[in-house]
Amino acid sequence: MRLRLRLLKCSFAALTIVGTATRAQQTPAASPKLPRYPETRVSNLPQPQHVRLYNGATGLVEPVLIPGETPPLSSECKGTKDSGSVTLSFIVDDDGQPRNVMFKQALANQIDLIALQILLDSKFQAAMLNGSPVAVGRDAEIHLQVCIEQQSGSSGEKIRLRTPKTEKFSDWSHAPAEANLAPLPMPTDALADGESPGPAFTQPKSLAHKMLDTKGMSGFFTFGLLLDEHGIVHIEKVLKSTNPKLLPIAAKMIQSLRSTPALKDGMPIPVHQMESLDIGSGE
Repeated sequence: MRLRLRLLKCSFAALTIVGTATRAQQTPAASPKLPRYPETRVSNLPQPQHVRLYNGATGLVEPVLIPGETPPLSSECKGTKDSGSVTLSFIVDDDGQPRNVMFKQALANQIDLIALQILLDSKFQAAMLNGSPVAVGRDAEIHLQVCIEQQSGSSGEKIRLRTPKTEKFSDWSHAPAEANLAPLPMPTDALADGESPGPAFTQPKSLAHKMLDTKGMSGFFTFGLLLDEHGIVHIEKVLKSTNPKLLPIAAKMIQSLRSTPALKDGMPIPVHQMESLDIGSGE
């Protein structure tokens, strides 16, 4: 199987997140140009919260995770067992909330999304300096063991933890002196004004397993995407599809991408872009 990903680095006005597109919008094969995704330079991004970071300050008391509720666990699994570690970068603000959460290392599967939600739901005792709470940057390595089971009568999957999560937190080695914090949560109607996202660090070709077997099929696809402030891809529109039967696989590959989000003065923001995927049988 030969996969070729072409990222068209275009930023577009944010729209409301729709999720996975349900059908292809065909473009005539004779057209040499890719369909245009609606563009705008209007911006209504929220104002960031400017903070000073105190990583490495003399006398600093590091933030401490406050234990939360433990989800139901079961070692039995009638589906697929999977496990892995995800590393996320974030800032613990002076109220103990995780802010500016984004991926540093990801697995390109559902474990990424579970780890992200676990960290977003976490609460910390804020770092302290001279008796006052302060903000610091941290990394979190979260290891999960999960069971993926098909839901009866549907194509959906049920994912649950098999064992308790393990978390390892570490200090930023080269922390900046200041940071701009994105709001929690980011408004769903926030507009990005032409900012470019960072590089994708997972690629569709890394997802070659039985679930994504193309069985010799080929096709070319272009998607209109939202890359959110955490680096997660959301398909908003299918702009081109030359093989509707292969479209669900192409969509799953694109949705498995994880990227460094776009930054506006250091604040992670949602942006829009087009992305094309060429799948074909190769030697």
